[in-house]
Amino acid sequence: MVLIFSTKTDTSTDLVISWLKKFNVQYLRLNEDFYDSLEINFAEDIISFYGVSQQNISVIWFRKTPAIFDDSEMHNISKKLGNNVNIFIEKESKAIREYVFKTLRESTNIKWLTSPFLLTQNKLMQMQAAKKFGLEIPPSYLVSNKKQLKFILEKEGELITKPMENCVNLFFKERAIGMKTTLINNLNNIPDSFAPALLQKRVQKKIEVRTFYVLGKFFSTKIVEKNFNEVDHRLSLIDFSSRYEIFELPEEIENKIENVLSYFDLNCASIDLMVDEDENYVFLEINPTGQFTYHSFFNNTYLEKEIALALKKNVQ
Repeated sequence: MVLIFSTKTDTSTDLVISWLKKFNVQYLRLNEDFYDSLEINFAEDIISFYGVSQQNISVIWFRKTPAIFDDSEMHNISKKLGNNVNIFIEKESKAIREYVFKTLRESTNIKWLTSPFLLTQNKLMQMQAAKKFGLEIPPSYLVSNKKQLKFILEKEGELITKPMENCVNLFFKERAIGMKTTLINNLNNIPDSFAPALLQKRVQKKIEVRTFYVLGKFFSTKIVEKNFNEVDHRLSLIDFSSRYEIFELPEEIENKIENVLSYFDLNCASIDLMVDEDENYVFLEINPTGQFTYHSFFNNTYLEKEIALALKKNVQ
């Protein structure tokens, strides 16, 4: 059986499950019900979900981290009992997840597609590994004050900033603010000190490349934008102004990427790169859970089918 960790709103999981059904592969999908379904028998060291023992699970696809409550529920708890209660609940649920994931990860009869451990989402660690295995990265800095920022901006020209781990959406009464890669070329509205931020020299790109990797196979997409001033190609999805084409990375670059993924124990992931004006391949980041849907859609590569086939291959 295939066990899937996801969230109820993830449509990419829906697409993969459609193929699992077509291939007659048994599966169990756990979303926010992860905690309600969980049974742990410490006497016999057995974990079960809805009565399905880990002994009956052949492969696990870690798609999303299951939340104990959704955003609205957490907001209500915070409103009634205070934010400290939210923090406590999240720490307790994290302890459960870490135990379950570590135990299942160490089970010899279970294979995994992607890793459940957050270290792989750390962009600082990703850049260090990429450099170690011979990939080029943009000049990068960690700063926390305007004086440092001004010096680097004068040295490098335009800079970009992005989260060091996952992006989050900030919800307000009338709007939501999503995080994205942001251009820095003006210091007027920046305070003298701020929380540590990751800065990178802006790469003058020729094209952007999104590569999806699963069990030794690369599926790459070339993204050609009409607006070369855009620093985050996801924004051009809104008006379909980008062009998406099937692309093949040089074998040398694929080998280096595979070494980085192996270092993080990842057998499925998405990797972002840029090709600069001098034809250099520049590593940007890894998404360890492998965002793939819109690249699959625009290129007709059916990556959701490839994931289903990878899961089917490992079912005993």
